[in-house]
Amino acid sequence: MIEPIPVVEENIYAFRLKGRLTHADYREFVPLVEDLIRQHEGRISLLLELEDFHGWDEQAALDDFRFGLRNEDHFERIAVVGDKAWEKWMVQLARPFTDAEIRYFDREHIDEAWAWLKATPADQKTVTEPGPWQHVLIATDFSTAARQAALQARRLARADGARISIIHVIEEPVVYDEYSVYLPMELDLDQALYEAAQERMKDFVSELGLEGAETVVEFGGPAATVVEYARTAGCDLIVTGARGHRGLSRLLGSTTRAIQSRAHCDVLAVRPRL
Repeated sequence: MIEPIPVVEENIYAFRLKGRLTHADYREFVPLVEDLIRQHEGRISLLLELEDFHGWDEQAALDDFRFGLRNEDHFERIAVVGDKAWEKWMVQLARPFTDAEIRYFDREHIDEAWAWLKATPADQKTVTEPGPWQHVLIATDFSTAARQAALQARRLARADGARISIIHVIEEPVVYDEYSVYLPMELDLDQALYEAAQERMKDFVSELGLEGAETVVEFGGPAATVVEYARTAGCDLIVTGARGHRGLSRLLGSTTRAIQSRAHCDVLAVRPRL
């Protein structure tokens, strides 16, 4: 069941999601929200309160996915309020699929959720002239798109006098059982992958004239590892390649899109020139 929660804010709307959602729930919910979007001729924010929530049936899950794709540009902020660990995990997975800011709040912090929704978004505050970039991070998988991105990053860094770091992440197969136990790869295979990546990094640096840049090869999830390195190293620009948003990559959400949604700093996605 999806039921409206009365709200008196200009462009903020709230709904309570209860039990297991069905196709019938979305037949009522989707037209309502899309009508609110049309009324505002812009972006709206939502608070979704999960109460005794048990997810979606198969058709409702498809309805939710289609609704998200159709309206991904129409939401400013989405606050999800719940009381289960898997609900918080669900919000994390949703982030790459929307341009909206989306956050999870425990039920006892619902006041914080309302305060966050009411706060003025950054793009509506007074803007100031940006200063030069200081530390540019190139996130690479050594592909053609990554090479194009690196050339653009090199140009920007030279123009601003910024230092350059380059990171490549080896995406290790990760398996979780029902107790969230991590099952790593064999150590000798890890070492072989690491050494191969180091050699490719050397070739990448030499080919693109990036001598002097700090290079890093790490294991992990690509987006999370890149974002965490950028944060700890004090990078103020991440440059990565883009491959478009259609087909399977659009369904699963690209690494580039995930970096853009999580990064604390500017992110530039460079499309390859054909």
